[in-house]
Amino acid sequence: MVLIELTNKDRIAQGLAPLSYNAKLAASSNLKADDMAKGQYFSHDSPSGVTPWHWFSTAGYTYRYAGENLAVDFSDSASIETAWMNSPGHRANILNPNYTEIGISLAKGIHKGREAIYVVEHFGTAPTAGIVPVLSKSIQKFKPIKAEVSTRKTAVVKKTPQKKS
Repeated sequence: MVLIELTNKDRIAQGLAPLSYNAKLAASSNLKADDMAKGQYFSHDSPSGVTPWHWFSTAGYTYRYAGENLAVDFSDSASIETAWMNSPGHRANILNPNYTEIGISLAKGIHKGREAIYVVEHFGTAPTAGIVPVLSKSIQKFKPIKAEVSTRKTAVVKKTPQKKS
């Protein structure tokens, strides 16, 4: 998909690794895009309060880091990528070094009374990505782990999914 190529081009230009396509992230972004198109809304949270993390979970994608970029009513991929890179929150997602995977989907629908294309870009990092197994004999001292959490809807969000009982 052209939009993935453009996203990776911007990452590489900043010295970051390209993102790998992930089918589950494509599925989660597809579920979200379809929901927005059917519900005729454009927001990270649906009118009924469904958050982006619901779509990741529904698609079976577990993560250490995850994020979402949205677009609506653009005519081409280059315009979408340019708009995202000119928006601080969207740019932060695209250039987040913690993300390793991506999935993007489009859905046709109605927005503000006219036909439009909804675009959803989902980013993620699997829970075990970057973790190297270590033999217990080699562990000398434990150090505290600090995690950054952002409350901005379009920036990095760290969330551990809860298991359903």
